[in-house]
Amino acid sequence: MPIVRYAKLYLDSLSPTAPLMKKKILRFSVEALLIVFSILLALWIDNRKESSKDRALKSELYKRLYTDIKTDSINYAGYLKRRDRVANTLTSLIQYVNTKKLDEDSLAVLLSELEYFGAYQAANSTYNSIVSSGQMALFESDTVFLNISRYCISNVSMVGTSDAYMAGANRFLVPFVNEHFDRRLFYDKNNAGSVDLEVFSGVEFINVCYSLADRLIYRDYLVAHAKRQARLLAQLRQLRLDR
Repeated sequence: MPIVRYAKLYLDSLSPTAPLMKKKILRFSVEALLIVFSILLALWIDNRKESSKDRALKSELYKRLYTDIKTDSINYAGYLKRRDRVANTLTSLIQYVNTKKLDEDSLAVLLSELEYFGAYQAANSTYNSIVSSGQMALFESDTVFLNISRYCISNVSMVGTSDAYMAGANRFLVPFVNEHFDRRLFYDKNNAGSVDLEVFSGVEFINVCYSLADRLIYRDYLVAHAKRQARLLAQLRQLRLDR
């Protein structure tokens, strides 16, 4: 062992041949330093390679996150348009009902708009994969990723806003329409039966409309999420992910 060797050399240095022993000690010291330096250099190279791999993986994950959020922004814009169309339809339908000026054609158009809402689908797959695979350590103390985490959590609640309307439509609107309306009026008016418009001017249908209107989340709240998307996309572009 090196310690034993050095101890032996030290004892030998006390002998008359001390100068020779000192040379041996110096030589072994240099050898030991070279060995330590080689080990440290190897560790440094390994760490550098590992850091390079981590940076490459982090950059790739950021690219995927950018793609997901960009997809979200497109889907969400469509969702906002559908939400506004449904809100306007409900307003028109309530107005028709209250003024008793409803006709079959108008009713068919308005009902089809109410049923065609479409849920908002969030593209959180990359973020969920990062969380489940333990890769969040790559983004420690990363402000941009922290904002992405907050966004993805908020994104789930946005899915809930569309689900709330769809649940209300399936619970109240669809059964009412199935019972009192001939759906062939949507696509085959000539073979469709007549509709009792008085039913659609009654209190029960008005309550259905108000119930659906209550399930539409305030637009300002939804627009705030769209602005959050835009800010996040701008932050990700600043990272110059194309490098």
